[in-house]
Amino acid sequence: MDGMKRKRGRPKLSEEEKNRRAQKRKLNRNDDAWDAKFQTLPDSASPSVELSWIRSHPAMLRLARFREMDKDTRVILEVDDITPSHGEAPSKAAVTMLQHWSNNPDDFHKNLLAEQRKATKIDADGSIVDNVEESQEIKDIDALIASIAGAIEDMELVDG
Repeated sequence: MDGMKRKRGRPKLSEEEKNRRAQKRKLNRNDDAWDAKFQTLPDSASPSVELSWIRSHPAMLRLARFREMDKDTRVILEVDDITPSHGEAPSKAAVTMLQHWSNNPDDFHKNLLAEQRKATKIDADGSIVDNVEESQEIKDIDALIASIAGAIEDMELVDG
């Protein structure tokens, strides 16, 4: 060769390529953390608990806070969204629903309002009264009490 030594090893990466690879590594770490946290959750929980968690989650406001928004703007949940300040996700189903509803908050609130209207009645004086007897939480509690009472009746009590 004409007096020049040839460099060995990998070619030097441009700053742009270094940044692209660093970003990809960061996304992979985030995906791994997301998957690990998501797998610790139960598959489902009481529908009323899941809806309450979604309803009060900060991600439900994110779409409205984007200044420059077009039809392709989407909210993407992060691992921190599984354990926000108002409590850990009750289930995998709740996280999945949050991912959907955080991108469709208007539809979520319309559906929620419709359900609340069904669950209320108007008293004789015109005031709105919650129909507590019909709520899912009360039905869940009643079913639990009935199953416990049935189990106790089936048990033989032995005096010691």
